[in-house]
Amino acid sequence: MPKVTGPCFSLTASKSLKKFIIYQRKKGLNIVVKYHKPGSREPYTASDSQKTQRSKIGNLVAQWQLLSSITKGVWDNYAKFIKYIGTGYHYYISKGGLMPSLTDVRIFFGEFVAKVTSLGYLEVKTHTPDKCFSQEFTELKDEAVILTPTPGKKVEVIQVYIASKSDDDVKLFFADGDIKNIFVLYPTKKSSALGAIICGTGDVDEPVKLTCGKDTFVQFGYNEV
Repeated sequence: MPKVTGPCFSLTASKSLKKFIIYQRKKGLNIVVKYHKPGSREPYTASDSQKTQRSKIGNLVAQWQLLSSITKGVWDNYAKFIKYIGTGYHYYISKGGLMPSLTDVRIFFGEFVAKVTSLGYLEVKTHTPDKCFSQEFTELKDEAVILTPTPGKKVEVIQVYIASKSDDDVKLFFADGDIKNIFVLYPTKKSSALGAIICGTGDVDEPVKLTCGKDTFVQFGYNEV
């Protein structure tokens, strides 16, 4: 027997009437529907396209679970890199497990310094010298050759450190014709200094020369290229 509050169909009602109609309240509305026995409806049957989609997602989930932690990390990094709303797992599922191709993003700061690969890795260009020159000069030097490259090679000076007790300017440079300064220190202003990474590259067979006062220490890393 239905319970009605107010005139019939005007306010609210609940339950069924003679197994003919059912009064319901749904989504804030009062509605009346054809009577049906609870549980008598046919179970919901998914369409063929729904079944296919569910199968694909199930397979992708299984594939994700088999991925290594490193590969999952790549997907996580890529999702963060492109600012995807979700984790690497969600991005993997949405892309069907296929990482989209992306041209490497190259970063420059005067020169090429790094790139972000299509997998979201940051590859930074590093400058690690293979060799090191280190010497203290107790006597004054005037355009003295302190390093000569292997025949057919160039000297690439990576980074320089110079300290001096003298008041004379210190100049480290390439010179086989025109002078190309690598590093200059003015001891009257500063007694020691560390140069920037990549101080300069000479020409083929071009030596490194030094001009300095007494008690000067020179150290630099370099490669032969």
